[in-house]
Amino acid sequence: ISNPDSIAEKVLEHHIAQQTQIPFVGFWGVGDKPLPDRRDNEYIAELNSIRESVQSQYEPGASIALILADLHGQFNGFIPNVEDNRSSSYLYQISKILAEQDIRPIWLRGLYEAHSLQLPNINDRIDYFSEAGEVYAKYSKQYVRSAERHHQHEETIISLDS
Repeated sequence: ISNPDSIAEKVLEHHIAQQTQIPFVGFWGVGDKPLPDRRDNEYIAELNSIRESVQSQYEPGASIALILADLHGQFNGFIPNVEDNRSSSYLYQISKILAEQDIRPIWLRGLYEAHSLQLPNINDRIDYFSEAGEVYAKYSKQYVRSAERHHQHEETIISLDS
């Protein structure tokens, strides 16, 4: 878990001082699953357990929101088109289950639209002298291994070491 500058503690302090719900936000990925399975339901039950534990110790409790990776799935070749939330039956079903459990589903596509963001072009060159380029250079082997596992397009993943 990454917690630069103790941001988690600062968020907790803020919400406790304000006597408001503590927000938990996560990211729900997408792969080649056609529909949710037992493991998905167990994970959602675990999230509810965490929320209940917080509620038992802190009266305002916690809220949970999960960002659904529709655009991420499209970028990596798992979802052909995300113009309609139903383009991934798996994520659409997950969104329904989350809503039924009072966990807020947030579509990544909606965040991109709300903030006028565009998907990167997989053919664009990396500016290795930028801050992002330095991070990429430091972790490129890890990124390439992850990309090879998660990318479904025909193109070859190229690393700095190639």
